[in-house]
Amino acid sequence: SDGEDHLHVDLGINLVATQLMAEEDSFGPDYDEDAWADGFKVTTAQDLQAAINNGETNITLMDDITLASAVEIPEGATVALNLNGKTLEATNDAAIRANGNLNLTGEGTIKGNAGQYVVRAQAGSTITVNQGIVVEGGFGAIAVPGGKLIVNGGDFSNVEVNASHYVVSVWNNGEVI
Repeated sequence: SDGEDHLHVDLGINLVATQLMAEEDSFGPDYDEDAWADGFKVTTAQDLQAAINNGETNITLMDDITLASAVEIPEGATVALNLNGKTLEATNDAAIRANGNLNLTGEGTIKGNAGQYVVRAQAGSTITVNQGIVVEGGFGAIAVPGGKLIVNGGDFSNVEVNASHYVVSVWNNGEVI
């Protein structure tokens, strides 16, 4: 102790503050609309992959992101990704390849190209898709090669559906719930 006596008085007051999603001021009406978004905030593909690699478990997109290569969820990792109304678009690979666990939340879209499944639940992984998520495929929307896909909502589509282009494809004892 520092030799000083301290008196603690509880006045029974609770301070509650509110944050509007948009408010008018000198910066414009919506400059701070994302200020209170949950999770580690990312705006680029590099930032998204770095956050996952650094062990962030709750990540929120703050901008649309175009991916040259798939976002990889490492084996043993568990990541909650809030699309936050944004779009992840893959140009020449899958958008997301999960070897670990992924929980997709928030309104938002994941798009792919004609050559790859957009989202892949690899063996040993679990991907959970919640209401508000849209997966738009070219070759296929979601592949489950030995992993697990849990569907709690969402909207899955593919540009073309035929004998080799699927919306959801499951093989190697993959599971869809």
